[in-house]
Amino acid sequence: MNGVLTQHLHELAHSLGASLDVPVEVTDVQLHRIARSTPNSSADEGFAETVSPRHLGLSARSVALISEPVYVGGSADLGMPLMLVIPVRSPGSAPSLLLWITCVRGPLSPERIESVGRIAEATVRSLETAGLLASPEWADDHVGRAFASGDLDGLDSLLGQAIRDGKLVHDGTFVCLALSMPPALAPDASGSAAQRRLTAVMNRFAEDHLRDRCLIAFSGSVGFALLAPHPRDIQPTLPGRLAAKTADLIFRSRRNGVDLPWLVTVSTIVADRASVAVWQARQSLDLAESMGWKHQVVHWERTAHMRGLAAVPTDVLVSHFISPSLRRLLEDESAEDLVRTLRTFLTTAGNVKQVAADLYLHRATVYHRIRKVEARLGADLFSGAGRLEVHAGLLAAEIVASRTDGVIFPGAVRLIGTAPFH
Repeated sequence: MNGVLTQHLHELAHSLGASLDVPVEVTDVQLHRIARSTPNSSADEGFAETVSPRHLGLSARSVALISEPVYVGGSADLGMPLMLVIPVRSPGSAPSLLLWITCVRGPLSPERIESVGRIAEATVRSLETAGLLASPEWADDHVGRAFASGDLDGLDSLLGQAIRDGKLVHDGTFVCLALSMPPALAPDASGSAAQRRLTAVMNRFAEDHLRDRCLIAFSGSVGFALLAPHPRDIQPTLPGRLAAKTADLIFRSRRNGVDLPWLVTVSTIVADRASVAVWQARQSLDLAESMGWKHQVVHWERTAHMRGLAAVPTDVLVSHFISPSLRRLLEDESAEDLVRTLRTFLTTAGNVKQVAADLYLHRATVYHRIRKVEARLGADLFSGAGRLEVHAGLLAAEIVASRTDGVIFPGAVRLIGTAPFH
């Protein structure tokens, strides 16, 4: 959630905690802590601190069934205090909140419970009225299909209408993020479970942004978030931070420690034309899926050298881009250090100092390895033409290895996870 909203909820928890003289915590229905009161002094120091709902053995699924105030816990022998859970629902479509009150002096009276509930609901209503607590703007299905198609003209029309309708407020800059989370391939996998997980992650992502600056759209197993960041938030690191936040949300959404296949792609910061940001995120996703990547974050600006080769058929890549000498080098298991040094050397445009820093090597070691690679490939890697030819061959080998799950050029598979655009 955004900082202003969190501050208001902290104030709610603190005021309730001070009034009741007990610890109070606010969570969402997924049991993510949002705010808590400042721990009070208590005669019972063992229960003076709030206890995480998860420590009570509760799950988000069980908590979702709570519709009225209910007591949970209450076992001193097990170190589980009695806690009162009060569901707080906004009158609109915003996510539900939960109040967790640690009852260090026993159950509260019905009148006290009703009073606390009214205060919490009034706070939530005021936050929603101020636009701080509101669900993200969800685009219609046909908008989701347009996002997935990447049709610039169609997107221009649809997004222009959304802007005119006030669904998307902007200052002329946009960033788009796409998340693909297809159903697992396991026999007991549930497509609906994967869809619920996708929806939950996108919803959590949107909660960190103002409602009128975030447009959410879905198409099948892909979710899109189009952001119109405030000018003060526009920094070169913004796309990377958004992608990292999404990857963290995916990690936190895992069930029983099992991770399903996912891909996150993010556009650059695009000026004036929102459709271009969507198109970049969509194209990055197409590239990643064609390469067979999984569990990766892919940045549009870091894939320029891959986009053209990714469209070339596999047999053409093998016959026209990958020389026999390069193939022998990649298939030589003892040459893994040479291949890693070569790749870093090529991606840094032959900057030996940078290669040494990236691989924690002495520059003399880098020069020695590059000379050995030159001898094996018969190429001059300190010339632009030589580096270009070898780099194209190495990228082609990565693409072929991805498409064939390592059956061809297994040595190149080890490069995929260390690619600089992931």
